[in-house]
Amino acid sequence: MRVKEGLRRSRLGDLRRLFLDRYGLTLPDADDGREDLHEILLVASLAYNPDRAMLSEIARWAPWLDEAGAAQIMDDVNRTPVFLRFRSAREMADRMRLTDHDRHRLAITTIRPFDVTDEELERRRKAKDAERKWRKRRAAEKKDREAWLANRWSRLKPWEKRKPPMSRASWYREGYHKQAEPVRQVCETGVSATKFNTVKDRPVSVESQRSGNSRRRVAVRKQAGERKAGRG
Repeated sequence: MRVKEGLRRSRLGDLRRLFLDRYGLTLPDADDGREDLHEILLVASLAYNPDRAMLSEIARWAPWLDEAGAAQIMDDVNRTPVFLRFRSAREMADRMRLTDHDRHRLAITTIRPFDVTDEELERRRKAKDAERKWRKRRAAEKKDREAWLANRWSRLKPWEKRKPPMSRASWYREGYHKQAEPVRQVCETGVSATKFNTVKDRPVSVESQRSGNSRRRVAVRKQAGERKAGRG
């Protein structure tokens, strides 16, 4: 098992903030302090240079630990299987007894709170994601759902206003929805919609487009007519 370095660093940073808040600059020389030291050494042992990383954490959090004690705890960590060194977020919540209040206060992300269920955390995540999307839509000046639905057929129900009233399926099947919202037809292609390559290019009428005559075909026919007129 190889843990991603970014996730490992995030877990290490979360443990450091948690220990700093609970104990201060160093861990206590007691059973609780040694257990927490073992926990942070498990994460440090997954670094590219595990011995150096573990010695750095021992010097930082347990300066009261002698050389023999440091060698013993590092040996215990090295004998732990690699797949057991990086615990899940729920397992860390039960071991660290991290409350939801402290988790938000310390901005911890890789350890879940032990007093909140996974279902509640998922509900919060969805609510936060919905709020983020709502703010993004408001920033883009898009209409909210109520304003968008105000003029929709699902609200107006024009099939019920006909005489006699008909069902929604019949209203669509008979093609009344096409009559309700006619599509604007442009008679000629304008300069803004056409890019002329030569001075001989001209807009093509809608009638020519409907008959299948392309701009090139119309130009060829026009040139043929001009040649006939010149010969005559």
